Amino acid sequence: MVWLYYVILLLVMVAGVLLTLMTLPGLWLMLAATAGYAWLTHFQHIGLRMLGVFLAITLVAEILETLAAGHAARKSGGSRRASFGALVGGVAGAALLAVPLPIIGILIGACLGAFAGAMVMEVTKRGDATQSLNVGIAAAKGKLAGTLLKLAFAGVMLLLTAWRAMPI
Repeated sequence: MVWLYYVILLLVMVAGVLLTLMTLPGLWLMLAATAGYAWLTHFQHIGLRMLGVFLAITLVAEILETLAAGHAARKSGGSRRASFGALVGGVAGAALLAVPLPIIGILIGACLGAFAGAMVMEVTKRGDATQSLNVGIAAAKGKLAGTLLKLAFAGVMLLLTAWRAMPI
């Protein structure tokens, strides 16, 4: 029965990686699945320390992904307003601008939203269209980089789980 739990855990972990790529809460699913597996196996293969590490990874990855677009906008010379626009635009873009492509369509929408949010907020603040365009591009790149970084964290969680949870 433990091997069945292990296979289900790995399938859920892969689903979590795919959800992360789509800018959805895949890491939280991975954390919950790992905690459930640990509980079902009486913490024989995954312990509280490992769950604590996964919680820390999840929190750090979420914070970095959330702040990446705004940070990139600010680093390119954008205002705080542009940074806020990148944050809000990234979230709104994932929901409203998703391109009809499997898996990466939501990511494209999030990047477009970060671009639009940062650019609009910057142009209304400073009125310089060229600078606003550069800030928007930087915000989109930041959103993409943040998501890819979060995806790397998801990959680490998947590999650690596959190794540590194996019932041998």
